[in-house]
Amino acid sequence: LSPQIPGRPSRPASPCETVGVTDLDVIIINWNSTAETLACLESFRFWSRPPRKIWVVDNASEEGGRIPRTGPGPAREVIESPVNRGFAGGNNLALRRILEGGEDGFILLINNDAVIAEQDTVLLRGALEADRRLGLVGPVIENRQGRSQTWIGGGRDISRYLDSHLYLPARPSRV
Repeated sequence: LSPQIPGRPSRPASPCETVGVTDLDVIIINWNSTAETLACLESFRFWSRPPRKIWVVDNASEEGGRIPRTGPGPAREVIESPVNRGFAGGNNLALRRILEGGEDGFILLINNDAVIAEQDTVLLRGALEADRRLGLVGPVIENRQGRSQTWIGGGRDISRYLDSHLYLPARPSRV
């Protein structure tokens, strides 16, 4: 989740004024993984306040692996890349479109094999708004069996990157 675009008017300080984050765009990258990507899309259907826009970047998937522009799951904007640009390059395609649109808000980059609870986006936004030095935040990842996995710096030993990363222990979102 990345912060508001610099130079734009600030939002209210409290992320808990609403249940969801209504000024949220989501970017999902797909490459030959239709079932996983559609499951990720479907998870947003259950939010009380769905994201403003969901962007799916298809990284040159083969026939049968592409994401349809319409169909199962919530509405989405599909960007078809003629070449596989990888995770970063695919996200950059959607980020450019979001920035060109000029809308203020937050952006969630999510892997197509992941889901995130609506309340967790509220907590991530709260962390960004509580400390304006932060440029981006990420949740603690839980595997399908419910065990937490702390992945920071691409799975690298975070102690080597402390000058460029600020690690804040996660607060459990479950009661």
